[in-house]
Amino acid sequence: MGQSRFEQSPRSALVESTLVTLAALMLFLPFLSIQYDTNGLIEALAVESGELFHKNHLLYRVMGWVAYRGLQLTGHSPRAIVVLQVMNAICGAVGVGLAYLTYNRAARNRQAAIAGSLFLGCSFTYWLFSTDAAYITVAAMFASASMAVLLYLTAPLGAVIAGALTVLSILTWQASVFLVPALSFLLFELRRDLPKQTRVRYVVIYAGTACLISFLSYTLVAFAQHGPMSVSSLVRWLTTYGEAGTLPMWGKWEAERIVIAAGSALWSIVPTPLAVPLSQLNWTIQRGRIAVDVAIVGFALLSLLAALKTRAQALRFFVAYLVFLPFIVWWDPFEPKWFVVPNLFLAGFFAAALAPWFRNRYASSAKLHHHNAAPPQRCGPRSTHGSMRRGKHASE
Repeated sequence: MGQSRFEQSPRSALVESTLVTLAALMLFLPFLSIQYDTNGLIEALAVESGELFHKNHLLYRVMGWVAYRGLQLTGHSPRAIVVLQVMNAICGAVGVGLAYLTYNRAARNRQAAIAGSLFLGCSFTYWLFSTDAAYITVAAMFASASMAVLLYLTAPLGAVIAGALTVLSILTWQASVFLVPALSFLLFELRRDLPKQTRVRYVVIYAGTACLISFLSYTLVAFAQHGPMSVSSLVRWLTTYGEAGTLPMWGKWEAERIVIAAGSALWSIVPTPLAVPLSQLNWTIQRGRIAVDVAIVGFALLSLLAALKTRAQALRFFVAYLVFLPFIVWWDPFEPKWFVVPNLFLAGFFAAALAPWFRNRYASSAKLHHHNAAPPQRCGPRSTHGSMRRGKHASE
């Protein structure tokens, strides 16, 4: 019954998603960063100078330049860094609203979907980069849009649209290519309301669209920049970061990097390096540092609750989250910001895992309310006689 009601009210889901988006915007827009990520400063300078080409995030500078020049044409002349920050705040809020649609669909529970959206929007790196000027938030918005479309699609066109949205995420942050296996897995596993053959067809359409458009887009860029290229040169260009090589810490397999990546994954949720060791707790410590400690304890409790009620639905989100980890360990385990896109799936895990807690709570409340509202039974000879008469008629 609950599932059918969910299916019949897409309009209410969109209204709720809009409200979540507005709430997230109030969390990001008033608190624009005054200390900028280095990549954000580079992007802002490039937008102001018109240097729009960057192989690894082609779309971001174009979006920023359109917004920047558009405001100038209206007579406003804000700095590019501010334009990019406002754009990221809007994109970050839209990403949370779209994630709410996904979590609501997967968990079949409004409260669990809100919890997952809060987890995402209030996670440290998502909030931080939704107030900054770097490109990762825009990539997350397109990833969130693609995931929502896949979980609601009812026709092949939906799979094509989701594939195109994944391409936009890839063009903003190349590592979003791992969305293709992650979202293909989720589409096949979470859309069990569809026949298996239909799910396979949708997966093929989605993955084919994403891979084909991505390949054609980067091939056209390569030819436009370097002219006709051999197959080996094109493959080398496609698989090489930037135009001037990589930094020494990028692209290595070392066992200790797994531990570093695990720390960055936690830092992407709560800023653990800002926590206060127990030995340093005193009355003069910054109260904000104690708030980080409280956040860490809260995350630990949340993880425990999720683990106690974990179901297959939640584990599917977690598997999608794990798809990104080998690349992050190999590429750059030192930066928490690379977990912004994977955390879309981690928040989905928490939403689906916490749903049984919300259902049990409200089911218990409903039973208690029903019990308290039941009319009291009358007692005494009259009711006893009535019971005996009913029993007699029943036996006859």
